Amino acid sequence: MIWKIFLFILLAFVSIAGIAFPIVEKPSAWYEFPFIPGLEENAKIIFFHVPTAWLTVIAFLLSTVFSFRYLRNKNLDEDAKAHSAAQLGMIFCILATVTGAVWAKFAWGQSGAGIQDKQVSLRYY
Repeated sequence: MIWKIFLFILLAFVSIAGIAFPIVEKPSAWYEFPFIPGLEENAKIIFFHVPTAWLTVIAFLLSTVFSFRYLRNKNLDEDAKAHSAAQLGMIFCILATVTGAVWAKFAWGQSGAGIQDKQVSLRYY
């Protein structure tokens, strides 16, 4: 129970800090994004693509952990958790792949096999 309270306080702190501390020095509006040299306006996709990719990694890692727990204990709850984590991981993997292709299109002028070899391998998986 104590970890739930800790996570709630941590989430509240991060939410308040994210709103209170702007990422732009003197923003004129709340939706103003920072200027990143080399990416210009395309930097906005970083705030969606990178967290989506990290959620993919975390979901598949959790699926692996729950799968090992199921193999050790034969508890069907652990198997259900592993299955759910794998499903979420696949959803976030598809989102990260699509946003990566969009980012490549804007950043380098093309997407697909010429730039994103990992995305092509994911299509065939």
